[in-house]
Amino acid sequence: MFMLIGLYKQLFIMSSVAGGLFIILKIFSTVTIKYFKASWHYYTYIVAYMFFLLPYHKLVSLFKFNQDIKIRLYVSSLKSLTSNAKLFLDNSNNFMVAADKKENALILDIDFLPYLLIAGTLVFITVILIQNIKLHHRIHSVCRLSDNLQFQDILLKCKQEIGMSKNVNLHVYISKYVSTPFLYGVIRPGIILPDIEFTEEELWYVFKHELTHWKRHDVLLKCMMLLLNAVHWFNPLA
Repeated sequence: MFMLIGLYKQLFIMSSVAGGLFIILKIFSTVTIKYFKASWHYYTYIVAYMFFLLPYHKLVSLFKFNQDIKIRLYVSSLKSLTSNAKLFLDNSNNFMVAADKKENALILDIDFLPYLLIAGTLVFITVILIQNIKLHHRIHSVCRLSDNLQFQDILLKCKQEIGMSKNVNLHVYISKYVSTPFLYGVIRPGIILPDIEFTEEELWYVFKHELTHWKRHDVLLKCMMLLLNAVHWFNPLA
């Protein structure tokens, strides 16, 4: 129980710091967007989001541990020089014991909190899975596989231009129920196109855009972001 509470205590710290970093980036984005490229913002936000998952606080704890050792050595030296120091340490110990009792009483009052947070994470993941299963069935029920040779030819040329392997098998689907092209799927990815007429130039930019998403692993990145959101569901900044 105490281990679980300690884990979520650190999780709250990570969530608060990462949320603060996110706010700072949003504030400065009105200025940086004028002088930095889109890729700079893309990777900067990814680094910021990593603070929600990486236990960076362990480095801080290690530093604090070393500082505690130095302080204890110093206090020990004072104790050997004067009896007043001994009295001071005794009073400090009494204060620490009282503080520990107060902290233990607080922990007993929030025993339910880790279970509440875990339950929230499980509910979040369950909802996301149900939504994606429904979306998967709906997409495949309203889409048809394209047999247009022009699509395949342009898609192949786009792969070559951005340096993708020809073996990456991306199917092109057509649907009259979508209004904009998008990339869908992790295991069997596909590009979904609206059922409208495209010029060769439009297809070129559409395919290049969606292939860039695949090359940068944005689909997997989105899955990781959903996991991040599930773990930090209690933080609106996540």
